Amino acid sequence: MKIKSFYIILFLFAFYIQNSFSQTVYDYGFKKSLNIPVSDSSGKILKYAWVGGLNECQFSEIDLNFDGIKDLFVFDKTGNKSLTFINNGIHDSVDYTYDYYYQKYFPNFVSWVNLIDYNRDNKYDIFTYTNAGIKVYKNVSDTVLKFQLLYPILNADMGSSISNIAVTPDDYPVFYDIDYDGDIDVLAFFGLGQYIEEYKNLSEETYGNSDTLLLKLTRHCWGDFSENAGSNQLTLNITCPFRCDSVKAIKATRHTGSTLLAGDFNGDHLTDLVVGDIDYYGLIKLTNGNTNDSVHMIAMDTLFPSNTNPVHFNSFPVPTYIDVNNDNLKDLLVSPFSSNMTLAESHKSIWYYKNTGDSVTPNFEFVKPDFLQDEMIDFGTGAYPVVYDFNGDGLPDIVVGNYGYVDSAYYDFGYLKSNFRSQIAVLQNTGTLTNPSFHIVTRDYANLSQLNLLGLYPTFGDIDHDGDIDMICGQSDGSLIYFENIAGAGNMPVYNTPVFNYQGINVGDFSAPQLFDLNKDGLLDLAVGKQNGYISYYQNTGTLSNPVFHKVTDSLGKVFTVDPSVSYTGFSTPCFFTDSNKTKLFVGSDNGRVFYYKNIDGNLSGKFTASDSVLIFTDRDSTTLFIKDGVRSGVAVYDFDNDGYKDVVVGNFSGGLTFYRGAAPHVFNSVADYDRISKMSFTIYPNPANDKLFLDIDGDHSTQLRFEIYDIVGNKISEKNFAPGTNTEADVSALKNGFYICRLLGLDANQKWNFIGTKKFVVLK
Repeated sequence: MKIKSFYIILFLFAFYIQNSFSQTVYDYGFKKSLNIPVSDSSGKILKYAWVGGLNECQFSEIDLNFDGIKDLFVFDKTGNKSLTFINNGIHDSVDYTYDYYYQKYFPNFVSWVNLIDYNRDNKYDIFTYTNAGIKVYKNVSDTVLKFQLLYPILNADMGSSISNIAVTPDDYPVFYDIDYDGDIDVLAFFGLGQYIEEYKNLSEETYGNSDTLLLKLTRHCWGDFSENAGSNQLTLNITCPFRCDSVKAIKATRHTGSTLLAGDFNGDHLTDLVVGDIDYYGLIKLTNGNTNDSVHMIAMDTLFPSNTNPVHFNSFPVPTYIDVNNDNLKDLLVSPFSSNMTLAESHKSIWYYKNTGDSVTPNFEFVKPDFLQDEMIDFGTGAYPVVYDFNGDGLPDIVVGNYGYVDSAYYDFGYLKSNFRSQIAVLQNTGTLTNPSFHIVTRDYANLSQLNLLGLYPTFGDIDHDGDIDMICGQSDGSLIYFENIAGAGNMPVYNTPVFNYQGINVGDFSAPQLFDLNKDGLLDLAVGKQNGYISYYQNTGTLSNPVFHKVTDSLGKVFTVDPSVSYTGFSTPCFFTDSNKTKLFVGSDNGRVFYYKNIDGNLSGKFTASDSVLIFTDRDSTTLFIKDGVRSGVAVYDFDNDGYKDVVVGNFSGGLTFYRGAAPHVFNSVADYDRISKMSFTIYPNPANDKLFLDIDGDHSTQLRFEIYDIVGNKISEKNFAPGTNTEADVSALKNGFYICRLLGLDANQKWNFIGTKKFVVLK
């Protein structure tokens, strides 16, 4: 036994010494730039131009920089991205400054997030979705933001057992002191809806403080109301069919998905409720007419807030109740809450209602439908940038395709659906050759909205050799559309009647074309990205004035942008460019990463070299981060300031753009990266496990990870790689009962695996 223990210890020790330290110089360096001026059509300079757009948002307050002022945390469900805004604290003024620096301190989230100070220490903690439930992080900040995983999954006393509070990714629960006893309670719809369950926190009663989430299911039908099994209709004064000491029967099946907001909205010191429902446009406010110990809803406002413009979204809304204008009164922010990224309105999708009442009896007045968005580059759903000097003044402009803007919504067999209409926007460069600035001259270039298309992705080039620049657009059905420019050299573009199904080219779904002379024969070829993650190559075998595009391959360079740990689609968006007389390639992808390939020239039939599968940039404190600003990314490359370094503009499905200035090629020290990776930690649950083992990451999880499982004598049983920013699960259903060891490694920028830690777990069936 001593010999076996010795080998196990030796085996684990070997994990720690596998790292080698070296220094690598990268081809490119980037720094995120927020100060390049952008003005809208009215000439107003956009304060948050390069933030990256917003679609479906939840808002929380937290003091990010420890100045005593509550700042703003934003979670966009489209792409599961977090954004941080510093509150400048001007009284009676909405005055934030975007600062991405603080984003790296937050864990990665999925579906929903709510920051709540559950233990009353003036530090806002994190409640967020995890598989089939709720995960809680405690704020343990000192001089910097720090969060410690407290509950991998939040459990409650269900009467006959202790189990997790079941919440779906389409439900937004309440974390609120329902009974005003000093600790945070939980309200959540049962997974199949209809009734709200109350989980009372017994921390104050048991321990005399609010430091613990000691939850007990106390009501199956909180508020004495129910929701219709097939609609958002509410029924008051019901008799609850369940007892808290009984085993609950499965209720009537219905679509899941509801959002909840609790608060005292009429000054009677009783907890009222606001409810949103999936596939329905508005919010319903319920008024409590009893006590907080025996809640009974007596009235409802079905057009909340009815004294002003009531909430009306294509997808069901989620309300947030926080002070955003520094007048010590909580205001109302409302945004869509849908797991379907192609359903919700996304251009004017954050409605701001100012509280013009007081802290006792709030009164909400509608202010605008585009809180923060009106100060951003935001082109609805999707943003696919390309560089093109559209007005011929010698300055590079940015032309941006998109998935579309919501045109209409309708019900189809009881389910809400939306029609989108794609447009192309133009950001004209009004600066100089060394100092770019941009002006949004149009959101509907060439009136393409009249064609009622979806997913327009433009590319430009003089393919008929007449001196002016023509346009080809990809679209959602995978075909191409040709727009011949008939304006003549030196004139603003005028396009002939569009030619649909151009040359019979169709790559499947969501074609993303680029005109580029790949084989260097003087003719523009076509590289077309597509939904499946590959790139198709069509060689121009025609002449300068009569192009003929011949398909060579559907997998150019073996480029593949699918990340199976996230999805089975890739949505590749290629951007070939020339640097030092060599062809390079940046590619956007479904999961938002930007891939970089080289070894292209003379190798069109071979495999391109993936150099740094994820582009990186240097933060202001020299932290190395990844370029990943949201899902379904598009990328454009150009030296906009003529400093000799390539800049990149990245779009994403939230409809916005981010700008990264080129800098001196990044020198990467793997010792520093090892320090960053070594500060990561992880938690596994449940333990013992049965069929699944879940993994949660704490720390700067901005690297690819590898999760390995070994038996007790050191034989590797399985391994799984997963992408930055994602949690993972391991299938242990095939393992026999017994003890096992798992270890976690992180991939540094030198493509070396660095050890993070090990855990022991038990399989028990």
